Amino acid sequence: MPGEPPPEQRLTYSQQFRRCGRASCPRCGQGQPGHGPYWYGYWREDGRLRSRYIGKQAPIGTAAPGLVAPAPAQKPSG
Repeated sequence: MPGEPPPEQRLTYSQQFRRCGRASCPRCGQGQPGHGPYWYGYWREDGRLRSRYIGKQAPIGTAAPGLVAPAPAQKPSG
């Protein structure tokens, strides 16, 4: 299906701001970053860079910038 990465494909994640284009929008005005940040996933397919919107929440298995991902639980030894 177009827009879907192949299951075996590795994704690279990025956060981006978007502008809506409305002249009266306070988030998109002079000196403002725009709407977001929103998460996007990127992969290569047939020599082209493809992307897909993920959402406002960080994808599972990634840590948001400035946060440390929790360490996996360790089994007690012995």
